[in-house]
Amino acid sequence: MGARTGWGPRGYFQVQELWGSRFDFGRDTLRSVKRLFLHDAPLVQYMAAAVLAVALLLLVLLVLDRPPLPLLVYTAVLMAMALGGTGYFPSKPRFLLPAFPLLIPAAVALARARPRAVVLTTGALAVLSLGYGLYLLTMAPEPL
Repeated sequence: MGARTGWGPRGYFQVQELWGSRFDFGRDTLRSVKRLFLHDAPLVQYMAAAVLAVALLLLVLLVLDRPPLPLLVYTAVLMAMALGGTGYFPSKPRFLLPAFPLLIPAAVALARARPRAVVLTTGALAVLSLGYGLYLLTMAPEPL
């Protein structure tokens, strides 16, 4: 982003500022989650909270697996960006798209599991993903 805008290394942060996003150490995220418990909200809000909660659990499992430090730092920075930034709450999980190391503990568990469990787990996750994707495309009241 910095090369395209001419802002150099700060390009990403400049664009985020233009969109009204900033880093508030998670205050906005906590406020959004609190609202979910106190008021009704569309499904996309709850799903975003669920994705963030699962990502936190996977981060703890990753730390317990003791991965190489660069991998852990990379993942922790992505988590900090997702949880610590302000902005539209349902879009927070998009910051976790490049956080592939979060899937390492799950991959290790699936590698040790019986084939039937692997098929059931991946099948169930695929159906859930398909259903939620169809919901987002056809019925969701809020855009992502």
